[in-house]
Amino acid sequence: MADNTQHAFEVKTSSQYRRIRDEDLERAAQYALLEAGEWDDAASVLQQYKNRFSCQICVMAMFSIELYLKAILMAKGINVTTDGKGHDIEGMILSLTPAEQEEIKTGITPSGSAFSNILGDYIDLDSFEKELKFISRDFIQLRYHYEKYMNGEPVYALQEFILALRDNVRKTAKKKVYH
Repeated sequence: MADNTQHAFEVKTSSQYRRIRDEDLERAAQYALLEAGEWDDAASVLQQYKNRFSCQICVMAMFSIELYLKAILMAKGINVTTDGKGHDIEGMILSLTPAEQEEIKTGITPSGSAFSNILGDYIDLDSFEKELKFISRDFIQLRYHYEKYMNGEPVYALQEFILALRDNVRKTAKKKVYH
């Protein structure tokens, strides 16, 4: 018996799965908010058992921040699957209105940390904007911290800033998605 169907189950490229139709943005925003909450919960559970810095807590919290921001943007009608922002937390925050940015910044005090990294770059984290830029760039670095550790490189993370940012972005997302 010959099979006349042409590949009933065709393999789709990853980009076909990632694209969201504009008419589905509201539903996608709600789903992103739920997913962000799951990552947020996982980070909170891990926090209860660790009384020290943890790359895992930071990565999970930053991923929840990313999803909360994507939920906000999709609720505003911005298709995050086609806008090219990807994992760019800073870029997503800068895509928000000035009022939304202020809402997210409220109550977050810069650490005032200053250090030199392994390349000898002096890093001064004396403002929300500098800390945001640092964590946005460091999001990828933290996911692969074990490689840096094995190479003898120090890993810097701003856990307090990340957790405070997560809390504020969560509040804003819930208001925007369920307006």
